[in-house]
Amino acid sequence: MKNKPVRKPSKPIAAVKAAAPKKINVSAGVIAGNKLGGMTPQYPAMAKGKAMAKGNVIAKRKKI
Repeated sequence: MKNKPVRKPSKPIAAVKAAAPKKINVSAGVIAGNKLGGMTPQYPAMAKGKAMAKGNVIAKRKKI
């Protein structure tokens, strides 16, 4: 079975512009129902205590 040669279009194809996405309001219940999985961040012992530590929590995702 031979492959057919690919034909080039005679005219350039015009780019299609997509409409900007619209913002929609979604209730918290719907978002919770659509949640695939969750994770609880692990805080350092110092942050759990009364040290009033401030900073970012780094959450690492487990590879499946």
